[in-house]
Amino acid sequence: MATLGRYRQRPLRFKTAVVSGASKGIGKETAREFVSLGGSVCIIARHPETLEGAAGEIRGLIQDDEQFVDTIECDSTDVERLRPRLTEFDAVYRITW
Repeated sequence: MATLGRYRQRPLRFKTAVVSGASKGIGKETAREFVSLGGSVCIIARHPETLEGAAGEIRGLIQDDEQFVDTIECDSTDVERLRPRLTEFDAVYRITW
């Protein structure tokens, strides 16, 4: 019974979200909430300083070794630059799109 209760507290366990604009505002809060509910995230933002700051804050919410927070420094509207980075992310984490 304890296992079921823990699952209910972490309904996004084993799920991964890719969140753009995640260094501040709604994107950052979305990533924070996803991780706090047991999921993992890849956050995307343009500015390395704010991206790493947000990643550090979000990593503080990780609850077990199966969760992760990864980052991609890129303008998410630049598809030609973003696509290979997402492909690399997929190769590392084996994400099903």
